[in-house]
Amino acid sequence: MLSELPESQWPACIAERGTLMAPFEIVRTVVQPYSPTSEAHKHILPTKLRLPPYSVAAIPFRWMNRQFAWQLAEEHGIDASPDREPTDPEWLRNNRWVQSPDNQKALLEGFFSAIQPERSLCFFYAKQTPLMEDERRVIVGVGRVKHVGPLVEYEYAEDRPIRSYIWDRVVQHSIEPEFRDGFLLPYHSILGKLQADSSFNPEDFVAFAPDDRQIEFSYAAEHVLHDAAIAGLLECKR
Repeated sequence: MLSELPESQWPACIAERGTLMAPFEIVRTVVQPYSPTSEAHKHILPTKLRLPPYSVAAIPFRWMNRQFAWQLAEEHGIDASPDREPTDPEWLRNNRWVQSPDNQKALLEGFFSAIQPERSLCFFYAKQTPLMEDERRVIVGVGRVKHVGPLVEYEYAEDRPIRSYIWDRVVQHSIEPEFRDGFLLPYHSILGKLQADSSFNPEDFVAFAPDDRQIEFSYAAEHVLHDAAIAGLLECKR
């Protein structure tokens, strides 16, 4: 598992996109994607997920994609295998996403086991902004991971073979309005300046994620290694 790697190999940070500054608790009702239409999944009930103030729901989509999952499992010693994937109903056979609950649990726990509360950083980013048309990822803010919530399994109407976990994992961060331990970049102010002065070049005031590390700022939540984290922080300083 990732938690058994030497400390020097721990991923420095976690990158995520989404809302992050709500000062109040949010309770989301998460619906398993196939349960509204699949007879085999209809017993999986909508399940509540609690997000405390200043937190996000992080989903490591790349780790849950069969195109990447088995290689990631092999690289990091995670007990996940395509042999466990269900083939009934037949349409699941060629599904792009990991379906076995044991594989889901192993991969999700493997990903989040590398995140160290109070030590790991969290980078928040956007794929698109109203500031400019650019394919580069824009760093919105940086904070410290304060807490990682538990893995949550869906509730069920009855005991049937198909089970599933909520892929969202709640991550609390240190960015608060006082910015004592983390910050957001002032893009709203920059946008206002641009609207008032069309000659203003917003690119001079935008922090971009490293060009050669786009995977680490993609697929919603992903590990960011030390060198990419340092490059991202230097870009924010610039």
